[in-house]
Amino acid sequence: MATTRGSAALYARALFSFTRAGHEWVARCVMTFIGIALASAAAAAPPPVPDILHYKFDGSGTTVTNYAVGAPATLAPATGTIVGGQTQGATVTSTAYKGLLGTGGSSSVDYVNTGWATNLADSFTISFVSSNVPSSSTLFYIFGDNTAGSLRIFTNGVAGATNWILRGGLTDTLIGGGAVTATTVNTFVYDKVAGEIRAYLNGTLVNTVLQSTVTVTGTGPLKIGGYASNTGVALGANLADFRIYNRALTAQEVQDISTAVFLTPQTLTFGAAPSVAVNGTGNVSATSASPNSGNPITFSTTSTDCSVTAAGAVTGINAGTNNCTITANQAGDATYADGTATQTFSISKANQTLTFGAQSPPSRLFASGATFSINPLATSATPNSGNAIAYSSTDTAVCTVSGTTVTMVAVGTCPIAADQTGNANYNDATRVTQNVVLDAGVTIGGTVSGLAGSGLVLSLNAGAQTRSVSASGAFSFPSSLTTGSSYTVTVQTQPSAPTQTCTVSAGSGTANANVTNVAVSCATNTYSIGGTVSGLAGSGLVLSLNSGAQTLNVAANGAFTFPSAIADGAAYAVSVQTQPSAPTQTCAVANGSGNVASANVSNVAVTCTTNAYSIGGTVTGLTGTGLVLSLNGGAQTLAVSSNGTFTFPTPINSGATYTVIVQTQPSSPSQSCAVASGSGTVTNSNITNVALTCAANTFTVGGSVSGLGGAGLVLSLNAGAQTVAVSASGSFVFPSALAQGSSYTITVQAQPSGQQCSVQNGAGTVGTANVVNVVVACAVVANTQPVPTLSAALAFVMSCLLVAAAALRLRRRGV
Repeated sequence: MATTRGSAALYARALFSFTRAGHEWVARCVMTFIGIALASAAAAAPPPVPDILHYKFDGSGTTVTNYAVGAPATLAPATGTIVGGQTQGATVTSTAYKGLLGTGGSSSVDYVNTGWATNLADSFTISFVSSNVPSSSTLFYIFGDNTAGSLRIFTNGVAGATNWILRGGLTDTLIGGGAVTATTVNTFVYDKVAGEIRAYLNGTLVNTVLQSTVTVTGTGPLKIGGYASNTGVALGANLADFRIYNRALTAQEVQDISTAVFLTPQTLTFGAAPSVAVNGTGNVSATSASPNSGNPITFSTTSTDCSVTAAGAVTGINAGTNNCTITANQAGDATYADGTATQTFSISKANQTLTFGAQSPPSRLFASGATFSINPLATSATPNSGNAIAYSSTDTAVCTVSGTTVTMVAVGTCPIAADQTGNANYNDATRVTQNVVLDAGVTIGGTVSGLAGSGLVLSLNAGAQTRSVSASGAFSFPSSLTTGSSYTVTVQTQPSAPTQTCTVSAGSGTANANVTNVAVSCATNTYSIGGTVSGLAGSGLVLSLNSGAQTLNVAANGAFTFPSAIADGAAYAVSVQTQPSAPTQTCAVANGSGNVASANVSNVAVTCTTNAYSIGGTVTGLTGTGLVLSLNGGAQTLAVSSNGTFTFPTPINSGATYTVIVQTQPSSPSQSCAVASGSGTVTNSNITNVALTCAANTFTVGGSVSGLGGAGLVLSLNAGAQTVAVSASGSFVFPSALAQGSSYTITVQAQPSGQQCSVQNGAGTVGTANVVNVVVACAVVANTQPVPTLSAALAFVMSCLLVAAAALRLRRRGV
């Protein structure tokens, strides 16, 4: 577009030069060339993508896809629904487009429900393609929403035959010649900034009307090919490429939409259909008839029985006949419209593959009627039919199979077969077979030595067989193993009373004959004494075993064990020999005594708790009320009402720091209390040395003197208890402060020479601040001469003013 505008400017300058030179015919040639160049440049641009609604009507059925891409606030629903008898997918004359085919039915029952509540609050553009519209007196609606100010577009009636009209909440705007049998592109642009509606036919501006600012909103739904009454799309008429933009398109963009409609179709041809099975892949290909746009061909499908990549790789999902339809697409350009073609083929069934591993064990000791489970079971490669794998015996004289259980019939080779049936998507799996040998077997045994306790139990192959042994000597397991079986002999239960540990040598191998050399040797056990320590924060903890026979220093929480084990059955007693300090703690022992009983003792529990100590001291000099002390920034508070000792309610742990301050000083009378020895660290005793000393608060009494001109002024406090001589106006203060709550009375003890002084605010009670509001006002003693009253002076001034005014008027008259 920048190239187009630059070229237009260049052509305009050339035209101006030719016109000034008087070459009008050259100017006309230049104008023609400009039009051709601009039209060619415009045709090369694709139409802008709508941001509210774009129905191509290129599908099938009643669901219409909305191809618009816009902001969430303006998006209409992703699909619309065809209501009534209208259908989509009809070919639009002279285009590659598909369209909505009208029925001529009522617009109230035959329409496309967009599901959108009309909301056009700014500039907007509405564009659509129509064809095969008959000339008739019937009103045919292209779209409408009677809830949005009756917004609609129709032909005939006030529009007149062959015309489309936009009206309803807007100034009526016509597109003359748009509603005809020929294919036309019709566009209405409301430009809020320009204050007008522009109408275009096939990309050319044909009408402009003024339009004041308007907002078109309604509850919807907006109906395409419908309204509230009259007729929708005419019988046999087509409505295609319906677009709504949330802005005013430019003239060039409108031209781009029109140009795209009349592009040359492209024809695509598929190659041979691929052979694709369920979960298998294949490739489709297509060619485009020449000439064409040269754009690449891509592939897509809406089938649920197959998938395809854009490059044409197909994957089968479900088997069926002609159940996979692939669409080939080739994008158009300034000359060619988008090209499409479809290919349909079948998805065949997939094969199933079974894996059946060698049986474990590969041979079993025969016992008539004995059973065993198939192990491992067969597995089917994923994906598969999902049908169960079935098992059977192919020689029932040796064994039979029910489910996954095999029953022995005779010595020999037992053949087990695995099968899996198919279904709609999978063929039957090929049978697989595994063999298990059933034989007479061999015995396993040996000797036991050193056995003193009771309860020894030996195990063969992890408990498959067990053998209790009560005395040293030869032993043998009760049941035989299959020839060639591996064997492992272990001690399942060690002897007790006394507890012993028996070890096995020559206890494993392969039994190709009877085994007699397994050796079991037994020795008496000793056991450790230990447990856990928790809560330990201090240092120096020492534990004692059996009154100091063994001791153990413990530095941290966790497990502990005394260094030497003791014999099974021996008594043990664990105690705390030394308690921890820094911080001071008390550790208690639980489960600390008993007799060793064939196992290590590990449940001795030593629980340590940090000792807590109280914080307190003494208060002296307290006479007021309301004293509140604070411990550690308000963690605890304590109200104190009298002198003597005090203690905060909750002790604090050894090792913790403490700080005592005065949170609230006493009042009535007001006092200030100071703290001594108020902070430190708790060690191993109660804190009792915090000292609070309280003293009463005192405040000064004074005020200010004004008007003092004579000498000799003396003020008195409380009938002469204190006096102060004042020599000049200003502030004064009696020399000694008074305690809170004291009453005070200030009088003039000696008046100044030639003046009389009076006292205001001179009496009261001392509060919680200095008294500074006493006012002493002095004035000269009045003489006996009469003084003119204010009213007499005012009368004199008024008389003078009247005389002056009269004289001024006479002067102006020339008198």
